[in-house]
Amino acid sequence: MDGPVVTVLIAVHNGVPYITEAIESVLGQSMSDLEVVVVDDASTDATVEAVTAIDDPRIRLVRSDRNVGAYAAANLGLASARGAYVARLDADDVCEPDRLERQLDALKRTGARAVVGAAVRINRDGTILRPPTKSAQVMKWALCVVSAVVHSSAMFERAAVTAYGEDRVASDLALWCELSRRGRLAAMDETVVRYREHDRQLSRTARTEQERAGAAIVREHISEITGEDWTLAQATALFATGRWLRTPLLGGLSALRRFDRAWRKDASLSATDRAELKKLTRRVRARHVRTNVLTR
Repeated sequence: MDGPVVTVLIAVHNGVPYITEAIESVLGQSMSDLEVVVVDDASTDATVEAVTAIDDPRIRLVRSDRNVGAYAAANLGLASARGAYVARLDADDVCEPDRLERQLDALKRTGARAVVGAAVRINRDGTILRPPTKSAQVMKWALCVVSAVVHSSAMFERAAVTAYGEDRVASDLALWCELSRRGRLAAMDETVVRYREHDRQLSRTARTEQERAGAAIVREHISEITGEDWTLAQATALFATGRWLRTPLLGGLSALRRFDRAWRKDASLSATDRAELKKLTRRVRARHVRTNVLTR
């Protein structure tokens, strides 16, 4: 077989001081048949020097001469990837030592085209961020109301993902929604990455833009899976309910009632799936009330 089994793809803009630890966590994996493709998105700090200082032939550096954004940079990496599988890692996160081996096993065991795992916050309270479900049928619904995927915990077949979309801040959500609609997104309740939170992250510095783009993606996704026309206002309210976002209380509750009615019509859901979704929507409803009433 030509090329390594796995390409670990890291798109980075100004990754100092974390990039070295991220790369070393990949090079120290329990499996060695891998490459690390680092896409430098026109960094202005010492990121390139930090990457080239690591002496390992499995590292390949791709450079963009202008800042194109995280997802466009990732597309440069995807075009360069030689592995049959691609694992994503943000430049400030750290892989668990056997992450790749365990995720490959999960993909082969489930027959999925992509798999996501749990993540542990490094520098907050050590909270484990878990996918809301291991059921592919529940996942397609859960993506409407909760942030179900830590991007650094994802691995997928390279053939299944040719490129991320054009949205600069929410293309990962669009990808997970598309894969879930095809029944090709699996989840594992095992920690595969340590996730770092800090104020320079895209998800914090571009939060308003990300929320707006995310709501538009959820509108398209839920309209696809229900066959119903959701307005952008309804989808925005639904998107906000389980993500600790401020939104009008009654609008959010109305969107959740419609969401409840929609998933209950899904004949593909098993009794276990229905119990999971009932529990999930109850939790989301309580979170929405706490965010918009009790914290005022």
